[in-house]
Amino acid sequence: MPLDPVALCDGIDRTAATLGKRRLAVAYSGGLDSTVLLTLVVSGSALPVRALHVDHGLQGEQPDWRAHVVAACEQRDIALQVLDVQVTPAPGESVEAAARTARYAAFSAALGDDELLLLAQHRDDQAETLLLQLLRGAGPAGLAAMPAAAELGESHLLRPLLGCDRAVLQDYASAHSLRWFDDPSNADDRFDRNYLRREVMPRLRERWPGLVTTLSRASDWQGEADRLASTLAAADARRFASRPARVDVSGWSALTPERQRNLLRFLCRAQSLTTPPARRLESLQALALGDTPRGEVRWPGGEARRYRHWLHLTPPLPAPPEDAWAAAPDDTGTLDLPQPYGQLHYDRAALEGVVVQCRFRQGGERVRRDPDAHSTSFAAWCQREGIAPWLRLRVPLTFVGDALAVIGTRAVSPDFAAWVPRWSGAPRGLEP
Repeated sequence: MPLDPVALCDGIDRTAATLGKRRLAVAYSGGLDSTVLLTLVVSGSALPVRALHVDHGLQGEQPDWRAHVVAACEQRDIALQVLDVQVTPAPGESVEAAARTARYAAFSAALGDDELLLLAQHRDDQAETLLLQLLRGAGPAGLAAMPAAAELGESHLLRPLLGCDRAVLQDYASAHSLRWFDDPSNADDRFDRNYLRREVMPRLRERWPGLVTTLSRASDWQGEADRLASTLAAADARRFASRPARVDVSGWSALTPERQRNLLRFLCRAQSLTTPPARRLESLQALALGDTPRGEVRWPGGEARRYRHWLHLTPPLPAPPEDAWAAAPDDTGTLDLPQPYGQLHYDRAALEGVVVQCRFRQGGERVRRDPDAHSTSFAAWCQREGIAPWLRLRVPLTFVGDALAVIGTRAVSPDFAAWVPRWSGAPRGLEP
């Protein structure tokens, strides 16, 4: 069926109003799909519209492509922001995945608080994504493919063309004499999506003409199943996880194995961690149950450690500082820690006339809970306070004079409460 520009733009504007957005930003690659979307909203939306173009710097033809985007926006008097990104795949990561991560990060950083990002993916893209995820062994969350609307950092994104076939967009572009730039990488079958689009999908369509519609419906069902699983996991999280990064596993065996894995996947997503592969998820489950002597499980993009009856989920933690580093706050009360640990910020009034230093653990530190009490070892104090072993070499120690006063942001006694600093820029998972 043909596009209905009025209904499409009315739906976009209603969604924007519901989300409290007053402006639209179209992700404009210069290709067919985003050219159609930009044309539709510029002519049909009641909201101000601008274009965002990501330059990945990956194609030899990229200057011509970029020039086309700039010229097209200038010709139609559309505000344009070009976002230059650096695509650096991690070990084992594809260029496609790294480019996608860089692209969405750039969009998130560029969006204003009152802007809604519009993406031009359509029903054929959805079908291709479903098949790619299926071939990668994804579960319901992956097979749900691309949601029509989602959060993006502190903002939101919308995919208003997901109900349209690529052929419908091509018909619209031809009828309105639109000009677009074909991505030269689309002809490179080394990329999985291109191979699927160029070699596999045409053969499947020959046998099953309604393939795209059928796969889109299957994706919707998987999305429904994933939402139900997330609802169940959220209920389990309220029972077992005081916060997404920490799970009380003392009653873990009360959950069926399926609910345990469902909860772990949910908590990883809540922490913005990559979901562990199947074998790592099984190891994580065994760690939670105490069925393994190993104290930690690692996977690309995440780590898990058990201490007492708590399972801690964190991004990969930085290595403990190797040097015996020590420094004092400057006259603003700010202290720069070694990278990537961030900064400590002290109350300037509390600093006056007192020698304050900070360093990481060197060994032999003693803690005194009050002036008249005997001191105890740093390790014993950490055990009593429940500070996990992997944090003890990674949290900064604040000394007032010669006395150890604060571990991380926790005073060792009420006498040192005035010296508790605020820690900013620290990697997640280092808070004691």
